[in-house]
Amino acid sequence: MSMRRIQNKTCLSSPLGVRGIPLQGLGVLLFFFFLMCSSAFAVEPDYIWISPSHNSSESMPCGGGDVGMNVWVENGDLLFYVSRSGAFDENNTMLKQGRFRIKLAPNPFLNTTNFRQTLKLNDGYVEISSNGTTVQLWADVFKPVIHIDIQSKKAVSSEVRYENWRFADRLIRKNEGQQNSYKWAVPAGLVTMKDSVLAFSNSVTFFQRNPAKTVFDTTVAQQGLESIKTQLYNPISNLTSGGKMWGDNLIFTGIENGIYAGTDYQAWIFKTRKAFQKLTFNIALEISQQEKLSEWKVALDKTVASIDPKTDRKQTLAWWNDFWNRSFIYIDGEAANLSRNYTLFRYMLGCNAHSQWPTRFNGGLFTFDPASVDSTMKFTPDYRKWGGGTFTAQNQRLVYWPLLKSGDYDLMIPQFEFYNRLLKNAELRSRIYWNHGGACFAEQLENFGLPNPSEYGWKRPDYFDKGVEYNAWLEYEWDTVLEFCQMILETKSYANADISRYKPLIESCVRFFDEHYRYLAQRRGRKVLDGNGQLVLFPATGCETYKMANNPASTIAALKTVLKTLGNDLLQKTIPPIPFRGINGKTMISPAKTWERVNNTEAPQLYPVFPWRIYGVGKDSLEIARNTYLYDTDLQKFRSHVGWKQDNIFAACLGLTDEAKRLNTLKLADGQYRFPAFWGPGFDWSPDHNWGGSGMIGLQEMLLQTTCDGKILLFPAWPREWNVHFKLHAPQNTTVEAELKDGKVRVINVMPVKRSGDVEVMIK
Repeated sequence: MSMRRIQNKTCLSSPLGVRGIPLQGLGVLLFFFFLMCSSAFAVEPDYIWISPSHNSSESMPCGGGDVGMNVWVENGDLLFYVSRSGAFDENNTMLKQGRFRIKLAPNPFLNTTNFRQTLKLNDGYVEISSNGTTVQLWADVFKPVIHIDIQSKKAVSSEVRYENWRFADRLIRKNEGQQNSYKWAVPAGLVTMKDSVLAFSNSVTFFQRNPAKTVFDTTVAQQGLESIKTQLYNPISNLTSGGKMWGDNLIFTGIENGIYAGTDYQAWIFKTRKAFQKLTFNIALEISQQEKLSEWKVALDKTVASIDPKTDRKQTLAWWNDFWNRSFIYIDGEAANLSRNYTLFRYMLGCNAHSQWPTRFNGGLFTFDPASVDSTMKFTPDYRKWGGGTFTAQNQRLVYWPLLKSGDYDLMIPQFEFYNRLLKNAELRSRIYWNHGGACFAEQLENFGLPNPSEYGWKRPDYFDKGVEYNAWLEYEWDTVLEFCQMILETKSYANADISRYKPLIESCVRFFDEHYRYLAQRRGRKVLDGNGQLVLFPATGCETYKMANNPASTIAALKTVLKTLGNDLLQKTIPPIPFRGINGKTMISPAKTWERVNNTEAPQLYPVFPWRIYGVGKDSLEIARNTYLYDTDLQKFRSHVGWKQDNIFAACLGLTDEAKRLNTLKLADGQYRFPAFWGPGFDWSPDHNWGGSGMIGLQEMLLQTTCDGKILLFPAWPREWNVHFKLHAPQNTTVEAELKDGKVRVINVMPVKRSGDVEVMIK
């Protein structure tokens, strides 16, 4: 059975073919243009469960804008967690906004034979129905508001509970510090502060307010930056996050204590004043940084006053319809679950489209009770490993690369703006520590632009360079930001976006490498360049793996590609060549010119293939890159599909069809939880978003690749026996829709039409 229905419509021009549109305004442009026309109007299928769940690990994601819900039915109760991007506490935990529980009487969800819980993908909401009762949950894409609509054929009564485990200060327990920026070095007596919860009449207001001094202040002092503290961007001081739940037919009846998934909580209980056949209640959220709490309340009231349910629903539905129309992949037959899971994961990314903050790699908006991920982690629902306000760039990048070919450029803006906001802090680091220019973005980056304090090191020798993390894994790992620079540059080609606001960021990032490695060379000897007039990138690192490296391939490929895209010929000449080595008579890319130890299991010697695309199908020296993949003895040991592993991508980019088929089948197979796109924990946490992102990239690369001379290669690593229909995006503001059915290729549509001549079908 086909998972996709296509209704053909005509379109007079490409929706992204408008030059000079600022990237921040691109999402609005995409939305309203797609309302007018589309080359193929896609209708996504529903995803359905026919039985209730047992716990929150069996929840279904639902969201929009920057709000996420985990929705499930357990023992007749409908429950959902609420998350909002950016709800950081003083320790940099990303707090959930609470849990809501709906009880209906008589209960339609107990002992039912006609239960349905449906993710209405095309319209972006969850619907639960049984025995004549239907509940719909949806989040407004354009304002932080959740709507819950209940309809019943027979009159019922309801109890709505707001459940909060932060009803008192909670001491951070052993290993629980991984949810915040202190990680394994939690100060004695550190707590997650209690929320304020105020219930009255038909509503409950809840919030957490950070004090003026937070982990930001601790980090600044630790890293010797107090002299410039007032110049540093600080997004968590006096931050207030929370919201309000209300309903016209509700009345507050009291507070009860309870325990769920091993965590004690308090419940603020509301009951319906009278039996009903239709009930609506809403949750409005607000996060803002203000001197006075009253200003937060004004902002929350403004959001509440702006609600127009009919208009808001119409606009939200239209946004989701447009979202699915941008691109799609549908595989028929034995591999159908791969494209289904690709689609389900893309929905989860769409739920954070309009956020101030990037989608987190370690769960996004959809983490659930941690004991279901690791039975030893009996912590609160706020817990996720690898922090809440710490952004690990080498993981984040895998969440964002696939959004180019899916055409979801507006979803990339939060990640781009993240770096733009932190630019000044990164430049101040370079100036204070080394007295030179350029932006130094370390790995394990806090939301205020400084290295995570525990990764930076609490027990550092006095002689050690204060600008470098005293950390065997992260020392000298500065080049991941260049991937985001390249993403920004590529949106100009993919979407005709005006990226001028990001040019200072990109130029400052490459300037850092030029000035810093000249600075280091001056301290070793008389010359700042080698005998060929090129930089010596030492000490450096090939990801977290090849440490104390000299001229690592990953950094060289990054600088060459970004500088070429920028058109900076002068600096390009100073970048050394990609290193090679021979193993058993095979020439291949070397991880670096030299290195001192192997510390992890990444593959920086294949970064010139992806993300930097110097080698690949249709490019020179493909055999050297294939030799690297096939015969490098380290990579043979490291190979896997788990978590952030990228072997599925490398195989696809190198045209190794059988290997790409094998690894992407493993990568996009159903995860271990009920919702099949809840992968992980892998190396990080569940749902593992860098697992999903790398799966998306791998499938895209199997279907479509491009070359530097403008060719569009279709099916470069696709097995002939897999029937597929897809629409993906390519450079030069191009979209391609094609189909492979029973071994025959049909190119359905290429926009703009002039790009049709650039299409080459690799399956003959």
